[in-house]
Amino acid sequence: MPVHRAPGSEHTEYQGRSRRRTRRGRRRIPPKAIFRMSMLLVLLTGCGFGITHLCQSLSQPDAPVVVAQAADGEVEGESATLPVSIPDLDVMPCYSEEAYVVSYLDVAPGVSVHPLLQELYSAQAAASITTAEGEPIVVAPVTTNSGGSGVDNIASWKAQNSDVIGWLKVPGTNINYPVVQGPTTDYYTAKGYDKNYSKQGVIWVDSNCSVSGGLSPNTVIYGHNWTNYSANPRIGSPSDTHFAQLTAFQHLSFAQSHPYLYFSTEGNEMVWQIFAAFYTDIDFNYISSAGGQWIIDGAKARSEHIYDVPVSGSDKIITLSTCTRRFGSSNRQRFVVMAKLVDSANTSVSITANPNPVRPNL
Repeated sequence: MPVHRAPGSEHTEYQGRSRRRTRRGRRRIPPKAIFRMSMLLVLLTGCGFGITHLCQSLSQPDAPVVVAQAADGEVEGESATLPVSIPDLDVMPCYSEEAYVVSYLDVAPGVSVHPLLQELYSAQAAASITTAEGEPIVVAPVTTNSGGSGVDNIASWKAQNSDVIGWLKVPGTNINYPVVQGPTTDYYTAKGYDKNYSKQGVIWVDSNCSVSGGLSPNTVIYGHNWTNYSANPRIGSPSDTHFAQLTAFQHLSFAQSHPYLYFSTEGNEMVWQIFAAFYTDIDFNYISSAGGQWIIDGAKARSEHIYDVPVSGSDKIITLSTCTRRFGSSNRQRFVVMAKLVDSANTSVSITANPNPVRPNL
């Protein structure tokens, strides 16, 4: 059968493949060959970049990395040089998992810190104490702004961010921060006090809660825990920020020594008496701003300790919530501290171990 040829071209058959020559007799490069050569060029370029980067790394001193706590509770070395990778979200703290993906991509050093936040982190000389249980307590004090009260600090911070509505201080920890409230509950999940991106986040109030116009029955406050979420949480470390030291209340001796916390709003210094510290799954709707006796009863049943503190549905309560991985890798578990509004911190509180707390249903 005759082969039809285009004018000025030559067509030959060889092992089932057709080859076509141009009018000038030059052979066209098949598309597959072009693709293979492109991939080879990319590979060679990448290898060259990698070798250059390796040589630069070897010629520079090792840079220290931030001390991080692994999921098993072990603390990694202070000056180890480790490859940066995006971890499995199932073993990391959680609020918005999408936010954590973004935050782990942000690993560049030299990120600027808001001046007021820098003041909070400036005092890191920690005092070490040992409890009767032989557990170390590392208290990392922080420096507040002008004045010694929460109200004074609120005024200073509100000038920088109008979303600042309160101040939270938890004795025995370095939780001593301004509290903000955004237009939605997840607004500050991955934002700093300057409203720019920050994986550390802030301390923030649930958007469903009322603060300035009179407190809701249940004021719910969130904070991230990046460093103390394992099955065996420390009582404290200078590297902890935001709600990482909240899990100290798991330890009976610590809870017995710190029965009160302080949350203040503009013009109103408030004292809160703790009545529960517990682990829970998110099926327990403890974050309802409406409060209610059923939340109080559920919190006490789950509490690690039995607090001799009477609480009724008519009491104003505060809920501090953070993430944990004490019971495995599920991101549905939380550690929570609840307290009720009282007139002063003068009443002694009996706190004993709860032999049978209700555990998270994971």
